[in-house]
Amino acid sequence: MAALLFIALSWLFGFILLSRATGSISAWRDSLFTRSKLSEDHTWLFTMLAAMAGSLWIGLIITSWFVYIMAWAADKFLPAASNIHPLLPANAVLFLAWSAVIIRYFVSKKTKLSDHRGSLSGLLKTGKSHLFRHDWPLYLLTGLSLLFFLCFSCWLMLSSFSSNDTVSAGYTVFSDFAPHTAMVSSFSAGRNWPTIYPHFAGDGIAYHFMFFFLCGNLNWLGLPIGLAINIPSILGMVSALILLGTMAVILTKRTAVFLLAPLLTLARSSMAFFTWFADLFHEYDGRLKPIISAMRFQREFIGNTPRDDWGLWTINVYANQRHLMPAFAIMILILLLFLPQLTNRPLKTSLLDSRDWLGYNGKSDRGMLLACLLLFLFAYWHGSGLIATLSILAVMALFSRARLYYLIAAVVAIGGALLQISFFTAAISEGVSARFLWGFIAEDKSLNGLASYLIELTGVLIPLALLMFILPGRRRRLLLAAFLMPLLIAFTVSLTPDVTVNHKFIMITQMMLSIWVADLLVMLWHQGLKFVLVYKARNQQHLLGACKTNLRLLLFRATAVFLTIMLMATGLAEWRIFANANQGSYVIEIDTPVNEWIKQETTADAVFITAPWHYHSFFLTGRGVWLGHSYYAWSAGHDTGRRLLDLQQLLAGEWTRGEIENYARQNSIDYLLIDDDFRLHAQFTINESFIEDNFTLVAAFDDDKHTIIYDLLD
Repeated sequence: MAALLFIALSWLFGFILLSRATGSISAWRDSLFTRSKLSEDHTWLFTMLAAMAGSLWIGLIITSWFVYIMAWAADKFLPAASNIHPLLPANAVLFLAWSAVIIRYFVSKKTKLSDHRGSLSGLLKTGKSHLFRHDWPLYLLTGLSLLFFLCFSCWLMLSSFSSNDTVSAGYTVFSDFAPHTAMVSSFSAGRNWPTIYPHFAGDGIAYHFMFFFLCGNLNWLGLPIGLAINIPSILGMVSALILLGTMAVILTKRTAVFLLAPLLTLARSSMAFFTWFADLFHEYDGRLKPIISAMRFQREFIGNTPRDDWGLWTINVYANQRHLMPAFAIMILILLLFLPQLTNRPLKTSLLDSRDWLGYNGKSDRGMLLACLLLFLFAYWHGSGLIATLSILAVMALFSRARLYYLIAAVVAIGGALLQISFFTAAISEGVSARFLWGFIAEDKSLNGLASYLIELTGVLIPLALLMFILPGRRRRLLLAAFLMPLLIAFTVSLTPDVTVNHKFIMITQMMLSIWVADLLVMLWHQGLKFVLVYKARNQQHLLGACKTNLRLLLFRATAVFLTIMLMATGLAEWRIFANANQGSYVIEIDTPVNEWIKQETTADAVFITAPWHYHSFFLTGRGVWLGHSYYAWSAGHDTGRRLLDLQQLLAGEWTRGEIENYARQNSIDYLLIDDDFRLHAQFTINESFIEDNFTLVAAFDDDKHTIIYDLLD
């Protein structure tokens, strides 16, 4: 109950902040749908949806940072052995403060129910008055779209991760849930202030962890770890799809794209399905029955580009990286707050006009200030999301009013990121650094090779988007150029030792381009109808003309259907593959005897030397390890090689007892845990007799892989 109340309070707080920042929700609607051909019924509905989805993440990002900072301060005053968790005073202050703000808002004279124009209540009243009078197909389409977003999100998240007496992660996601579950538990069961990476304790953190802090707080407030991760994940995905659909409606002025643009995102465009089908056709000599059977039971992700077997471009990414869709939601909300400033004026003219540099009205200015606040807090929610947002805004700024606010936003975002990086990663030896790297992970890095790679990877999506670029429409061209910026970053810059993580930039470009490709598909569908109407208006008697017009209609609509199949075939096949692959799962116990002893007998911030585990029940205790599975820490910039060498020497008995004690004391390492996993690990040779002779054995569990625990600082 406390966790759900936390979400509700954050949501209300976010709505209050959005309504204050935009003047009112009605005023925001007017600015978003300026010169729109849509009716008032359409605009109030989509504005309400965007406001509700955006308010949730405005509230959660600000509230989570507030609780984190309060808990960090409380941790300094509470002894390590204290039974009072830092989240207790932090949440208590939050509940009191946010409740006071919300109560004051609803009882203030400016928001009396009798004067609710522009408020959510006013929009709902407007909608209710029109709901049963006309446009019922719009409400039906929107309702079914929302139901689909919710059902798809629940299926994706709940089928891949859950918890009861155990914690279960599907075969395609368990690797990423190694750091996720560890990070969540480090806040709910441990005391991770100052924050460390649980798989690499004592070296700061470069991992954008704030979404998982939110999950950890919900876990501490009473939700099981499965729901604590799944509920924000579902809300994040539904919010992102709603905001993407709403932005598509605003930009294209077509209501059908509210569903179609998110669909193109979830069922991604690629040539993978067609090359896979060709391979199966050749393998089974064109016999359809075994081909269909093979497709039904496929468990490995398809594709011929590097890392396709990881599911790097599929819906598996959203199930794996639970912080990605909330980051998309925040990114699109920020773009919507800046979107009203976009103009169609020529760049040469607007550069010399002071009105295009300064804000032109207070309400719009406050909306951009809210966007600046979100950008300031964004870096440790999702670093790639922040960079992609800034790259898109950089192009938009050239053709917008209030360029000064764009400049302020860039300074605030970069300043906030540098401040957070300096605070969280002060100890990291390598850290995050940008370097030029051409070609991403394409095998052939020539221009022709990269073009072939992109066609194989994204199918007809980018060619269709470029086709839209040559059609009339200055605003469309400008935004198409802006949406291609993350793609450019992916192929030219590497911010981490593993450039593969740049795939998120490409996915962001694919998501944003889906808006204009959806517009093209709807345009093709309706263009045929337009020819029919024009003919009937001119000549209803000419039989040959009627046949030609009907043929044109059929041709346009057949083209729209064909392109839709080309765009979605791979993604739809991958839905089935994802479901097949996650019928099995990796399960870890929550309350093992070892975990119970650790929780009861060690402090919440204790650090252990263990085997280099990844997805393991130990991390549910909230404690950190000196060296876990090295890929996660290495890809974030930690010096895993140096630490591996240290542990190899320490465990082999090459160091004296005094050297080991000094090493443990200097690095705040408390315990050494040896089990059969550690004994049999190929990278380590453990001199157990030396360790037994020199350190105090504090616990032994013969029934659990012969686990023994030594105190290194006794």
